[in-house]
Amino acid sequence: MRSLLVDPAPLRRNPDFRRLFTARAVSFVGSMVTFVALPAQVFALTGSSLQVGLLGVAELVPLVGAALYGGALADRVDRRRLVVTCEFAMALCTALLAWNGARGDDAHLWVLYVFAAVAAVFDGLQRPAIEALNQQLVAAEHITGANALNSMLFSTGMIVGPIVGGVIVSAAGFGWAFGVDTATFVLGGILASRLPPRRARRADDEIPDSPLADIGIGLRYAWRRKDLLGSYLVDVNAMVFGMPLALFPAMAVDLGGRGTLGFLYAAPGIGSLVASAFGGSIPRRVRRHGIGLLWAAAGWGLAVTAFGFARDVWLAVALLAVAGGADMISGLFRMAIWNHSIPNEMRGRLAGIEMISYSASPPLGNVESGLIAAATSVRTSVVSGGVACVAVGGLIAIGLPALRAYRAPDMDDIARRDLPDT
Repeated sequence: MRSLLVDPAPLRRNPDFRRLFTARAVSFVGSMVTFVALPAQVFALTGSSLQVGLLGVAELVPLVGAALYGGALADRVDRRRLVVTCEFAMALCTALLAWNGARGDDAHLWVLYVFAAVAAVFDGLQRPAIEALNQQLVAAEHITGANALNSMLFSTGMIVGPIVGGVIVSAAGFGWAFGVDTATFVLGGILASRLPPRRARRADDEIPDSPLADIGIGLRYAWRRKDLLGSYLVDVNAMVFGMPLALFPAMAVDLGGRGTLGFLYAAPGIGSLVASAFGGSIPRRVRRHGIGLLWAAAGWGLAVTAFGFARDVWLAVALLAVAGGADMISGLFRMAIWNHSIPNEMRGRLAGIEMISYSASPPLGNVESGLIAAATSVRTSVVSGGVACVAVGGLIAIGLPALRAYRAPDMDDIARRDLPDT
């Protein structure tokens, strides 16, 4: 059992990683409060799951462009400064959202969509730098442990944030919920500013004049690596077809009322937390990372399918927790593939591409599930999405043998290849 537990060595031995971890934790909990409050306010103003799903349209295009550009910036400038700038910019944006939320029934619906687009831009600019910093600050032999710790961070935030968000929205209103997020961004920015400056390991003559050229280099590298391409496609498939987040407000009404909404949003995080705590070492113990990724993604789709049939709120929560656990195992395999096989000088650009797969796909999934729910029913949309997730995942496995064949490199070779920057 002890060998399955997450390894705390990166936090214990590396103060810079500890600072980054703490800054991410603070900001993420606040972001998860907004994650619940934003669609809940749209649903409160419109009563439409389709309108909630259209938040994804507002996010999608800005996020794709910002992630690619942010990845190029992360390989060209001081990554610490980029993270801090985006933290304070998001604090300003959520402060404006808090003002709008405090208006109650007079809140402007368009402000919510504009915020979704602007937040996607700053998230896309920031996240590749964070991922590159994570790889840069941690010794290679501790990457798997750092991945598991970060996964636990997100899982815990996905539990605490939605529950806190649901309570704040019910007790104090949307303005207070968004105000909490503002405070966490300010604190996260202050904590991140204590990190040392870090740039990509690139000589000046290796950096093209244009960031667009850097983006092209990263895209060509990802296309040549069919194992990486497959990992992106598996994630896109799971998020587009098997993540019916836009339907949670409507499902909550069907399962007992608005008070259950926070539990639905938190349930995948519960499963993710358990999986990251007790399965963090799995990528070190199972070397066939491609096969492990595919099976875990299939488990996510099957659990979501079953969730669509649930009539009891606690059964629904349990099934979403199983789905979250499967998704976390899939994510651990993905992160191991990415961090063990991508050189640091490419890490920002590839992190931008990765971000498109795991961040731009949920908005598409919201649109997909909202449209199908509008045409059929909420439960039909959930079930059909889960089935499609499993079926498309099988096609990816057949079409990309390089992903099925991917095995983890020898850990001793990994440890000798890279050391964290000093």
